[in-house]
Amino acid sequence: MTRPRRVSRPRKGATPDHDSQRAALLTAARALYREMGYAETTFPHVAARAALSEDILLRHFRDREHLLSAVLTAHSPLADLLTALDRATGESAEELLRSAFHQLIAAISRREDFLDLALIDVQITNGAFLTTLTNGVFAKARGFLERMKTAGGLRPVSDMVIGRAIAALLMGYIVSERAMPALARTAMRMIPARAWLDGVLDLFLYGILEDDAR
Repeated sequence: MTRPRRVSRPRKGATPDHDSQRAALLTAARALYREMGYAETTFPHVAARAALSEDILLRHFRDREHLLSAVLTAHSPLADLLTALDRATGESAEELLRSAFHQLIAAISRREDFLDLALIDVQITNGAFLTTLTNGVFAKARGFLERMKTAGGLRPVSDMVIGRAIAALLMGYIVSERAMPALARTAMRMIPARAWLDGVLDLFLYGILEDDAR
């Protein structure tokens, strides 16, 4: 006699399509942040856009800040940034830095959505997520700085000063490009992106004054 097949049942309280619901809510929230801004995006808006009930939304996210944090996490460039630092190559500190910057800018460009979200994070949570992101990069960045020091050629400046200067250059380069008026951004495209970055790195490495003026 053939025994009937045992049908597995979901655990009590478990939702079979939990992941798909969460993904739909995150997609809806991100779209609404872009269209309406964070301040105007409410839970009813998000639930309606995702074609789900508010009760389901509240099962996934207890409040607006929790939802924002989840959207930030979904678009976080952390893994790409860590990979970029690992892939940086060069025989000297200068070559390593140039290689790392090109890798990092490319990584952030692939996560362009995150930049707008980061501004919301600064406004709403005082940059709490960005602080977590920085902490996640810190150990890898410290290892990269040691590689630069081992390669030689660095001035005897403290690690904290060098680290902050490099971070400021990276963030400044990204923000300055996005802050440009549309017409200026169009004009900037006449120069290859690599030439822009190498030019900025030249000024960072060698300064803006002639040798006899220093």
